[in-house]
Amino acid sequence: MIALIDSGVGGVNVLAKCAKTLPYDYILLVDNKNAPYGNKTKNQLYNITKNNIDFLIKKYKLEAIIFACNTLSFTVFNEIKDLYNIPMYRMEFNEEEINNSKKNILFFATKNTIKNNKKIITKNGWNSLYIKDLPLFIDNNINRLYKIKNILLKKLNYYKNYNINTIVLGCTHFAIIKKQIKEIMPNIKFFEYENCLANKLKNDFKPKSHRTMKIVLTRKDYVRLIELKSVLCKLLHN
Repeated sequence: MIALIDSGVGGVNVLAKCAKTLPYDYILLVDNKNAPYGNKTKNQLYNITKNNIDFLIKKYKLEAIIFACNTLSFTVFNEIKDLYNIPMYRMEFNEEEINNSKKNILFFATKNTIKNNKKIITKNGWNSLYIKDLPLFIDNNINRLYKIKNILLKKLNYYKNYNINTIVLGCTHFAIIKKQIKEIMPNIKFFEYENCLANKLKNDFKPKSHRTMKIVLTRKDYVRLIELKSVLCKLLHN
């Protein structure tokens, strides 16, 4: 079984991408108790993640763990990965592939992820965009994503003057709102971390004849669980 960890619906998006690429047994731990991760300190994220991993290892027979969250991937992954005798994966992108596309890039992510990729962003001359509490807004309005258009409109219109034609989705939540972004910037192309991760898993694991997927929340919330399962079904059939 492969486990994924995230604070919200972004992890569902990663799960769907992995499950479609590699049929396997998956469990997604949605840490709704500590959501959102974007406003946490590195020390807080370290303790939260370690506790979640300890819980998963104790309860399930795991073959790998995925940090299905860019914030976790770029803040605490390196400090935690060597603490356990189990393969761990994080969200990452192919910098060379993006640059070879010769596009005008907008790195769209959370504050922590932009901060931890500042050297790459500056070196390549990419633009960056952070919208406060956007992942939390997506989580809270997963069935009302039309509400997000006005928020995006104010920010993305500014970048039209920069001839942006490619957006690097630096938060797993943001793949959920590609449709809303396209309504504002119809010709935009996307680079998604999930594709790199899914291809790595496909190379490292032998596919099974079936796939199973389970979602577990750190705080009981039946309505939330139904919402996440509904999103998963839609993503799997897209």
